Amino acid sequence: MKFSVEWIQEYCKFDLSIDELVERLTIVGLEVEGHETVGPDVSVELEITANRPDALSLIGIARDLAAVTGGTLVLPKAQYAEINETAASQAFLAVEAADLCPRYSARIVTDVKVGPAPDWLRRRLEAIGLRPVNNVVDITNYVLMETGQPLHAFDLDKLNEKKIDVRKAIKGERIRLIDDKTYTLDPSMLVIADAARPVAVAGVMGGADTQVTEGTTAVLLESAEFDPIVTRRAARALKVSTDSSYRFERGVDPAGVDFASRRACALLHELCGGKIAKGVLYHGERHIPTRSVTLRPERIGRILGVDVPVKEAASLLETIGFEVMGGRGGPLNVHIPSFRRDVEREIDLIEEVARLIGYDKIPESKSIPIHLVLPSQDDRIARATKDLFLADGYQETMTLTFVSPSVAKLSPWSTEEPLTVLNPINKEENALRLSLLPALLRTRKVNQDAGQSDVRLFELGAVHLPVAGQKLPTEQTTLAALIDTDKEHTGFFALKGTLEALLERLQVADPVEFQPGTWTALKPGVSADVYLGRERIGFLGEVTRETARVFGLKSTPAYLEFRFDRLVERTGKQTGFAPLPKFPAIERELSLVVDEGVQWKQVDDTIRTVAPSILTTIAYEDTYRGKQIDKGKKAFLVRLTFRAADRTLTSDEADNPVAEILKALAKQCNATLRS
Repeated sequence: MKFSVEWIQEYCKFDLSIDELVERLTIVGLEVEGHETVGPDVSVELEITANRPDALSLIGIARDLAAVTGGTLVLPKAQYAEINETAASQAFLAVEAADLCPRYSARIVTDVKVGPAPDWLRRRLEAIGLRPVNNVVDITNYVLMETGQPLHAFDLDKLNEKKIDVRKAIKGERIRLIDDKTYTLDPSMLVIADAARPVAVAGVMGGADTQVTEGTTAVLLESAEFDPIVTRRAARALKVSTDSSYRFERGVDPAGVDFASRRACALLHELCGGKIAKGVLYHGERHIPTRSVTLRPERIGRILGVDVPVKEAASLLETIGFEVMGGRGGPLNVHIPSFRRDVEREIDLIEEVARLIGYDKIPESKSIPIHLVLPSQDDRIARATKDLFLADGYQETMTLTFVSPSVAKLSPWSTEEPLTVLNPINKEENALRLSLLPALLRTRKVNQDAGQSDVRLFELGAVHLPVAGQKLPTEQTTLAALIDTDKEHTGFFALKGTLEALLERLQVADPVEFQPGTWTALKPGVSADVYLGRERIGFLGEVTRETARVFGLKSTPAYLEFRFDRLVERTGKQTGFAPLPKFPAIERELSLVVDEGVQWKQVDDTIRTVAPSILTTIAYEDTYRGKQIDKGKKAFLVRLTFRAADRTLTSDEADNPVAEILKALAKQCNATLRS
């Protein structure tokens, strides 16, 4: 934002050198990027932050300068005489897209004499880098920079049926703008149209066919408020950026719409001989609602570290357009002016007081108080869990808690309808998830499309489970993991191994058990329900082909999901230590042939009933089915490890327990050794 020193003194008189001016601007938080001499004038360039659209005008800058120099803000005149003929008799206004155009005004100026603008006006525009065009266009640019409110002047006689229609563009419509380029429009854009065609892209740029030229004698003057997001999208899509779009994108002052229009009409009457028609074509609410924020005086000193008397704080805020009520021993009720959209909370008002008294007045604290907060037990367990999965080659994902209603009920935890929201980030994904499965399968699809194989993913997050008779769902902390698999079911066993390693790492005392799977999203025979003690805490298995197909997956990955909160409850509080064994172990591998219906758990339980104390490990290795095994049979490969803490075992000390184990297996499981 550039301004001319000569020009800005129209609104605030001051007697400062350029260095003093730069210092005062810096004090109020307006960063000066540079300045240069332009003839007898000086042009100053400011870096205006996105939260201060009011400072994108000379009046806005002058308001802050008046506050820190003790000067008085003088607003320019916006009065003029009107002729008897009304604006409504000369033009017609329709606003179809009222939701995208809260306010629109159009005034009619006739008997306009188009020519060069006066030297003083041209000089001021040139000082801030604007090229003079003609007196009408120069006035709209002058008022734009003066007030921050964009304006546009149409040649009234070039508007079909003298009509203005604010509507969405029709797909494929084309318009030649005043940059002499033709653009194709789409329905996401807002346009100003006449009875036959678009004549401007709202908030961005006017059309060439209706611009003011030397032959113009009647002008329709537009001043409006357009939706910032729609304006920004149109400017980006068309790759057109203007001083007008820059301000509309940040939000204009709704109260400035009419003032800027009247100010421009006053100049058109004075400098172009224009006659202003009576009244105005207007759409929108004229009343601007008042916003109020409560300011507690004691909070100012507590936040800034410097005492500011209540009267001084109120006076400072009033110098920049705020209206302050109360203050007699109680809080201040501060009415926020419409041009300060950025002020919403008490802390915003305190920041205003800080910049007006000067940031240099706020004391520095040389010591920074730090309160050390140690991680909680839950945080430590979560960190240890993530470290284990990362060390095992998994990548952590962080997905949204919203999913499509069509897959939201894909959950082992609840069959109730998920909670949906009215204002989702994505309108097609408005249901709170009941499981992490949809999110991880969708992430796997993204990796599949990118050509990634051997994918390992995990996520620690919340699911939201509806409860009958309860308005809000219950939040449950869940850990899920996904891994690619093959026909040998390697993914299933890899996930099972990772889970067992985690339980050992966290010193979970309750024994883990795997029982036949019951979740229909996982394949029967290659899935299991996970129990800790007697409680089912999770599900493990390969995803069914039908479920994988819903997400567009070509393979069926293995998946694990369990209640992390239950794991935390059972985690050991201290890490134990056991010395490394001093004596060697003896291992025995048994290939046990059993009926197809016998489960590994039956075999494991039977071995444990007769296992001596020197049997330290019972490890399942593999399941075999093939030509060497009778039909209806299968073979479990089991590895037994024997070790004594005080001596080296003999072969007989291992073989004798093996014989007892085989007897028990034959009796309980009808198991035989594979020959």
